[in-house]
Amino acid sequence: MLKPAGRSLCRGQCRVCRDDQTDLPAKADIIVEERQDVFAVPYEALGVNAAVMALLYGFGKTRVTLVMNFCRVFLFRVPVLWALQQFTDLGNVSAGIVMAVSNVASGVLAAVVGVIEIRRICNTYDVRYFGGERKN
Repeated sequence: MLKPAGRSLCRGQCRVCRDDQTDLPAKADIIVEERQDVFAVPYEALGVNAAVMALLYGFGKTRVTLVMNFCRVFLFRVPVLWALQQFTDLGNVSAGIVMAVSNVASGVLAAVVGVIEIRRICNTYDVRYFGGERKN
């Protein structure tokens, strides 16, 4: 768990602190809490995606990775960005939201594909998986 860093987090240089110099430690505490809670899930999902991609590349399943990367861009990024630009006034902030949504959706897709492919690989090489029985 991160401890609030007080003034040492931004040293008064961020936009929040430059606008109003009244309570720098309290604002820095808020910034630390936001970064810890909001931004953790997309990065964890991105790690799942990278691990599954590495597994698939290692076993030569490049077509599956092509489909996953296609979905990442053309299903999870472009339509969400278009919808946010058309139906909201978020402006540039929508690009950050799109990246977070895309990373989480890609992570979920990677987890599902990873479980399916691990089961296939284990069946192909006659390996026990998750307590399953060996084929005879």
